[in-house]
Amino acid sequence: MKLSIIIPSYNCSNVIENLTADIHNVVKDISDINKLELILVNDCSLDNTWEKICELTKKIQTLHLVLI
Repeated sequence: MKLSIIIPSYNCSNVIENLTADIHNVVKDISDINKLELILVNDCSLDNTWEKICELTKKIQTLHLVLI
């Protein structure tokens, strides 16, 4: 089963990395889920949320991050 999670990420540069890691840690123990897709929606944040999301796409190999 594929699980897609949509995460609004406006001005959340200080929590987005921990949030994605926590989600991954929970989902990896659920045997029915074989693919996790995180859809991170950034609507012109005033902080460096976009940069953090771009960093995550390079660091997290087991997740599929879709940038919108």
